[in-house]
Amino acid sequence: MNIRVSERIPVRNGEGVIVERVTLESARGRSLAAAPNAELVRKRKGEVVSINLRSSGDESDTPRLRAHPFKYSHNHENETNPENVWTLRHIPTDTADIFGAVVNQLAKAA
Repeated sequence: MNIRVSERIPVRNGEGVIVERVTLESARGRSLAAAPNAELVRKRKGEVVSINLRSSGDESDTPRLRAHPFKYSHNHENETNPENVWTLRHIPTDTADIFGAVVNQLAKAA
């Protein structure tokens, strides 16, 4: 039995529960099939029969950026920061509440 492009295949969460049914075409269009936490289940002939989603994915082959724009400290030399000295970045007032909430949540979890 060949799977037609318009036929819907199940998408299962980590516990094996079907959370959605999608066409293979829409799964490719939404990049669901290429997600790092997605596992395509195939028949012997290579036909995709379902997609299993894990709670996390392997992104070890993803290239890392040299500097992350959301880090709140740096050791870059500038007019207010001498060489090899770490300093905190300025947190804008419009995001300070969000930053504080995240820090508090992480502190409670630790």
